[in-house]
Amino acid sequence: MKSGKLALLGGPRTLTLPMPKWPYIDEEEIAAVLKQLFTGPLSILGREGVVADFEDAFASYVGSKYALSFSSGTSSLHGAVFAAGVGPGDEVLTTSNTWVSAINAIMHANGIPIFCDIVPGGFAIDPDEIRKKAGPRTKAVIVTHLYGIPSEMEEILEAAKDKNLLVIEDCSHCQGATYKGKKVGTIGDIGCFSLQGFKSIVAGEGGVLVTDNRYLYERAMFPGHHHVRLQQELTFGDLKRYATCGLYWKYRAAPLAMALAKVQLKRLDEWNRNRRANLAYLESKTKDIGFLIWPKIPKDAEIGFFGSALIYDEKAADGVTREAFAQSVRAEGVPLDVGYKLWALEPMFQDEFFYGRGCPWSCPYADRHLKPIKPGDLPNTEQMAKKQMLLPFTTSLVTPSEDLLSQIADAFHKVADNLDELRGIKPAELVSFTEGAGGGGYRP
Repeated sequence: MKSGKLALLGGPRTLTLPMPKWPYIDEEEIAAVLKQLFTGPLSILGREGVVADFEDAFASYVGSKYALSFSSGTSSLHGAVFAAGVGPGDEVLTTSNTWVSAINAIMHANGIPIFCDIVPGGFAIDPDEIRKKAGPRTKAVIVTHLYGIPSEMEEILEAAKDKNLLVIEDCSHCQGATYKGKKVGTIGDIGCFSLQGFKSIVAGEGGVLVTDNRYLYERAMFPGHHHVRLQQELTFGDLKRYATCGLYWKYRAAPLAMALAKVQLKRLDEWNRNRRANLAYLESKTKDIGFLIWPKIPKDAEIGFFGSALIYDEKAADGVTREAFAQSVRAEGVPLDVGYKLWALEPMFQDEFFYGRGCPWSCPYADRHLKPIKPGDLPNTEQMAKKQMLLPFTTSLVTPSEDLLSQIADAFHKVADNLDELRGIKPAELVSFTEGAGGGGYRP
């Protein structure tokens, strides 16, 4: 364990080993992309070729009947919300502690996002909030498996059933995770995944939607897929009549991206086993730091990864702020972030007339006037936003990495041993974090 002067205050950095790069691209990925590049096609209109191959492989992997590729996780969520029948004046329950585009996807379908609080001390939507906030025009609830941790789905499903809501799982952080023996994404009605370049497997940019419901699968094609595919696949009479056109947001996945993702998918289980072992090792090396709390994992669940979450107890740290601690750890070489902000309080979701004519919050088609969220309306979410931290590098650690993780644990201990040095740092002297990507530092 290293001690000595903090790097934030001019001392040597604890982390001397190089951080792994992400995404991990090997010869097989390169060969698959080159093969597609040279043999084509580079754009696929229907369900064929490498697009169909990836969809079949992904459906088989998670255990769903249908998989539908998209250009991003966000567009897959738009497809899911549209499939749920959301239109002007309709509502979708969601949480504020997610990536902002997952909320925007509701608005893409002319829906109204209804912000729900999370469970105390956790990251998942509170089932009691589902029961409390669902109204006559509420069509669906988006359940985000945040930071790789599967949500407790049983009570969520029960609450959604009581209110006759479709359950859309946002699994963008949770590829390969399981809950009580089922892959996330197959527990609700629809599952959505991101394949963006920071996720556990990547397409560069890409996404995929899964479902066992044929009607939802066909409706999900409308926002973004070509009419060639619609004419190939639509079977329901009320949908087939639109097959010659579609809606054309143009969300088709690029074949080169699908070639890359198909190879990465084969590695996911092995990578996740290594990530879980690495995380367990890091937890064991830092469990004696009393103000760092590792999140509780639901019983009978296996986590996925978009980094790894930590909870900071400022009181147990004798009043040293999370920001001072996190930036000190960053100065030691560990890329520690603070997670997502409280999006519900951002201007995008505070302006009642952003879309004009009162939409989305006071849409003339809505059956109730909805006021934007105020500070204090989501107390558990607000408390967690002040406590959460995120170690983004764990997505990269796809091989056993005890030497590197030992240095990371040493960095945590070094800062913990020098908390007194951080009490003199004024908040104005701390540079703000860059949301979602790390950043920040100290101006001495």
